[in-house]
Amino acid sequence: MDAVTVDLEAFAPDFYRRVCSLELAPVLSTLKRVAETGVHLEIVNLVIPKLNDDPEDIRSMCDWIAKNLGVEVPLHFIRFFPSYKMQRLPSTPIETLETAVSIADEAGLHYVYLGNVPGHKRNSSFCPECGARIIYCLHFTVLEKDIVDGKCRFCGHPIAGIWAV
Repeated sequence: MDAVTVDLEAFAPDFYRRVCSLELAPVLSTLKRVAETGVHLEIVNLVIPKLNDDPEDIRSMCDWIAKNLGVEVPLHFIRFFPSYKMQRLPSTPIETLETAVSIADEAGLHYVYLGNVPGHKRNSSFCPECGARIIYCLHFTVLEKDIVDGKCRFCGHPIAGIWAV
């Protein structure tokens, strides 16, 4: 196994109990164990209005990721759309996602993405050293990739990830 993606649904134990019928601690423990193996890890956080969109919880989550997993672990904030048992909730406002991305940037995370908002600038990857766009994405499609031998084509900074030869 080369890579793992884990959904970190929230950073509030009460959310996990109430919404997921689970506990948060085992999820955090699993994330730590995966990170310790050296397998490429990415985290997905579906931001649901009124349930897990509190900026302080998002800040705590981002700080925890930076401290316990490292700043190079990619974090994807995903836009929620009403469906199934949550049809009465609104879609996640793009501004809420942008706030979450700003919080993650402030925490020092290097690879922070915004999902389910096709065409948004933060669908793409940027070099944490020079700021150049190194992977240009439109929703799930990669349109350009400026990574050569695992490094930014523009400044040579090593880019976290698994890169095909």
